[in-house]
Amino acid sequence: MGLSRLPHPIPYQGSKRNLAPAIASHMPKKVHTLYEPFAGSAAMTLYAAHHGMAEKFVIGDSLTAIISLWQAIVEDPERTAVKYREVWEGQTEGDDGYYNRVRDRYNKDRDPVDLLYIVCRCVKNAIRFTGKGTFNQSHDKRRLGMKPDKMLSAI
Repeated sequence: MGLSRLPHPIPYQGSKRNLAPAIASHMPKKVHTLYEPFAGSAAMTLYAAHHGMAEKFVIGDSLTAIISLWQAIVEDPERTAVKYREVWEGQTEGDDGYYNRVRDRYNKDRDPVDLLYIVCRCVKNAIRFTGKGTFNQSHDKRRLGMKPDKMLSAI
């Protein structure tokens, strides 16, 4: 199965998702620990885990919010999926203000599930932060983000 068919809970512009097979072809077939220092959507980790390329995985990213989100997904997947459903179901079509309220709440409280919602709903899944660390990308008016059942499956 190619990475494009693997579930991925964090859509991320610039993800290594489509490049993972080519990148993996230059890696050892099996390592004890795979380190992905610029994880983002953790495309290489997901690919390597699916193909049994390592026993242990360590991800990092300069964007600490992404690491907090991955921690929530890995350490408490059920709670993360339930919370995502609650946030997602709070929106109604045509309520442009809802996304902005969730984004403002994320910028204040740094809740990783709020980040997951705004990443899934922002324009082109293009994550943008100000120099002060606040998320500032606007919402995509064409879609409502990943549906909760699909997110549950991806998580």
